[in-house]
Amino acid sequence: MKEILFNLNFDDFHPQNDENGDFGDLNGEVFEYLDKLWTKFPDLKVTMYTTSNWIDKPFKMSSIFYHIKRISQIKPVVPIYLNEPFRLDKHLDWCEKIKQLVLNGKLEIAIHGYYHHNPNLVIHGQEFLDLDYKKSIERITLAERMFNKCQIPFVKIFRPPGWGFNNNTIKVLKDLKYNAIALNSSGSLTHEISVFHGLKNIPQNYSIKNDPKYALIQSEKTGRVFAKGHVVYKYGKEIVENGLNEKHFNNLMNTLMELNKKYKVKYINLIDLV
Repeated sequence: MKEILFNLNFDDFHPQNDENGDFGDLNGEVFEYLDKLWTKFPDLKVTMYTTSNWIDKPFKMSSIFYHIKRISQIKPVVPIYLNEPFRLDKHLDWCEKIKQLVLNGKLEIAIHGYYHHNPNLVIHGQEFLDLDYKKSIERITLAERMFNKCQIPFVKIFRPPGWGFNNNTIKVLKDLKYNAIALNSSGSLTHEISVFHGLKNIPQNYSIKNDPKYALIQSEKTGRVFAKGHVVYKYGKEIVENGLNEKHFNNLMNTLMELNKKYKVKYINLIDLV
């Protein structure tokens, strides 16, 4: 039986909750799904691209830097991001849970920016797209320090928020001895693992929203399935097309069952490739 590699990875992991918005996982909804997957496939490895001080918002609010939340009909609106409510060190119980899952071999934590947000762009999530070298190294260093402060082990693999980066980003990653970058397939980049400006690029090649047949195609073509999603399906009023919901969970479960019928599936962390 042919062996293939499998990794499941999600973007935008951070401790937000429904009181302040619905684009994080302080309430643990994603783990309700992951626990079911781990029950069926106990060796499954999940990589979480994590933002350590999330400041972001839906596209419909992209002209405003802060989320605005009305407390009541008589109180004024207030900027809920003003005090950085989703910074990891303000959620130490959440961090401890993540730490234990990493130590138990269930999770791998990789860096997905410090804020995620870019106040200068309509495409709000591209934090690094227009940053100079000094700002780029500052942001990544802040992210690393926050993980260290919260005692969350992380790997030096970087996925740029919103796929936005520039030459300064690449230089910073090299200077900080990053092992790899994870970029979307576009232009000269394909679904193949490759070298991009001196960094190993480990792209996803399957989305959790896709039919299992596409995972089988990638298995035959590349010998690996790196399945990508987002931690939630709905971001404000916007739909995240590969967000984790019941439909995509069932699709993912079916994909894993089909792969295990046909192949010997080896579950890996992405750091295993570098």
